Amino acid sequence: MVNTLQMFYRAPSGLSLRVEDKMPTRRDRSKTVRHQWGNALAAFVFLPLVTACVIFTPQVGRDSPAEADSGYIYGRFTLTTPESSSLGGGLVKMGLVVADTRTGLPYTIQFLRSRQISVVAVRPGTYTLSKLAFGGANSETMGEETLTHEKLTKEFRVEPGKVYYIGDFLGLTNRPSIFSKVDWSLQSIRNNYEATTRDFKQRFPKFQNVESVSASYEYP
Repeated sequence: MVNTLQMFYRAPSGLSLRVEDKMPTRRDRSKTVRHQWGNALAAFVFLPLVTACVIFTPQVGRDSPAEADSGYIYGRFTLTTPESSSLGGGLVKMGLVVADTRTGLPYTIQFLRSRQISVVAVRPGTYTLSKLAFGGANSETMGEETLTHEKLTKEFRVEPGKVYYIGDFLGLTNRPSIFSKVDWSLQSIRNNYEATTRDFKQRFPKFQNVESVSASYEYP
């Protein structure tokens, strides 16, 4: 029985199975079986913990001060799901990856289920929209899509001590039925610089005197 279990189950790294040299008694065999199946269960519990995750960049808090040596990107990033969808609203997540064109350093801005304004701090540099990242309820990676449309590939320069508006983004997730795959898409990007910036200044009072710049994308 000990050898049979070993044929069908290989212990994961860090977990070991100990087999005695002597002929096992019935009690020993019972303990070994429990030990091996305990390790197997531990492996099944352990595997989801090492699954790759979408790492969203922390957002700037409403009462956070503007740092003179940092640049900032802001806008609205809204995620919607049709009422007819079989997909629960909280079961999937979506992020916009903005990357430094020289170093490739990524910042992933999470789409929210509201029209709340999002702000992230970035290092000064030249940036572009890189890709969309898709995740599950626990942010486990479910896929990504590189942005190649000509309207989405322009670059913009971020200088320290300034905030840059890149647009009001609308994303969509849908699953028409329980038998179909989950669909993600970027529906639109609107340039609402004046209105969104006015709301931004009200919501983030410590950025009132920080220079804002429009680097908005528009799509489609």
